[in-house]
Amino acid sequence: MIRNTRFAPIAMAWVVCLVALGFSGWLGVFGESQGWLSAQGRYLVQALVMASLVIGGTAALRRHFGTPQNMGVGHLTRGLKHFALGVGIMALPFAITLTLSSALGWVTLQANFSGPLLQGHAVAILAVLLFEAIPEELAFRGYIFGALHERHPILRSATIQVLLFLILPLVLAPISYYGFGFSSWPGEGPWPGGGYIINMLLFGGFATYLRILSGSIWLGVGFHFMFVYINLLFGLGETSLLQATHYTHEPYMQAVLLCGLVLMLIALLVVPWIRRKRVDISTAQ
Repeated sequence: MIRNTRFAPIAMAWVVCLVALGFSGWLGVFGESQGWLSAQGRYLVQALVMASLVIGGTAALRRHFGTPQNMGVGHLTRGLKHFALGVGIMALPFAITLTLSSALGWVTLQANFSGPLLQGHAVAILAVLLFEAIPEELAFRGYIFGALHERHPILRSATIQVLLFLILPLVLAPISYYGFGFSSWPGEGPWPGGGYIINMLLFGGFATYLRILSGSIWLGVGFHFMFVYINLLFGLGETSLLQATHYTHEPYMQAVLLCGLVLMLIALLVVPWIRRKRVDISTAQ
């Protein structure tokens, strides 16, 4: 039964994310500082705690408030398909850029597939999925957006949800820094920088568009996962699976990648319009 409350489930879901992210981060940092956890163990513990709190918390809120009816989770088969498509949004432009750059001699790639490195990447994949991609997409693009959209137009729902997504690190960062002595964002100091805030805003907006486009959180989960993991998959360091041992013409590589990402974005914007046109034509006939 749905309670006569408008923002209570949304506010409580946001608090669940705040507590889950803060507590899991503190627990991992504290465990590693005490020597109880290795670096890999820390990331696994953080991921498991984060996922458990968010998944359990949103499920409990949904049972209590009876809302939202649609969180965009859907069936497993369709979810896996959307997840793969989301991964492809990032992976395809990168793959084309690396293939073209390698063929033109702009970069020399070395594959690192040693046992310990693969084990580390398996942990990294689980950590990215369970600490970031699944919990954040489930909570914000699933629960919060779904609850808002039951009461508000889609644009207003999307805007409020993106702002709540942006506010979370702004609130958590000073609490974790001053209260618990660790940084909850990928930088130093108690306040996220302007570049980080802009990236969060653009990222949240695009992930919300993917949720609206597909009606599923899993397209955003796949994109979110690859957006984070791509920096571990490819790089200059020896911990990357694809290591760039030598590269030249970096501006050309960046231009090719940017073109690929822009074309992918255009495709995501145009495809829904083409589909609507086809439906209008078939209806007219």
